[in-house]
Amino acid sequence: MSETLQTNLEWSREAVRYVEAALPIGADNVGEDNPLFAQAEECVPNLSYRASGEKGLSVGQIADIALKSGCGCCGEQSAVAFQWLLQRGVRPLDWVERGLINHAFVVIGRKADSFIKDHTSWGEDAVVCDPWMYDQYGMDVSAYPACEIATKWQDKYAVRIMKDGRATWYEANEDGLIWKSIFFKSHKRID
Repeated sequence: MSETLQTNLEWSREAVRYVEAALPIGADNVGEDNPLFAQAEECVPNLSYRASGEKGLSVGQIADIALKSGCGCCGEQSAVAFQWLLQRGVRPLDWVERGLINHAFVVIGRKADSFIKDHTSWGEDAVVCDPWMYDQYGMDVSAYPACEIATKWQDKYAVRIMKDGRATWYEANEDGLIWKSIFFKSHKRID
């Protein structure tokens, strides 16, 4: 393991720990394992921009709203992690929001000449920082080298795609097919 990869993993773990402390209520979509589930069920839908249906907020604005309320799902948690890493000078950073499966996370150390939709091109030092997954599965599935994303998501995440009004489930597999079939809704990169 390279020194850069080790450093990126540590930054990812620290960001996840920060998010856990900064958003103590957590998410309303992780199930009743969250001891503050009832609070989260009230808090998350009432986040000011969610309640108003406001669109087009910056990552920083989303993070600020989440920090003020103490709760948030993957989008808010990853926005808080992104801003925390950004303030500490960690570069390069990508905040990624994926369509269809409606999930957001941060990538630390992705190569500039890589293709955002192909995790195999991100480089050996790229790391996924996914604070929401920590709520579900623990640190080993919330901070890990990007090359492991298909195996980390294999049993953890299924993809629901609507076709002709019917839901079809696709699971990630060892070939990373989840990445080939899903589009990215939005993306922000800081070098």
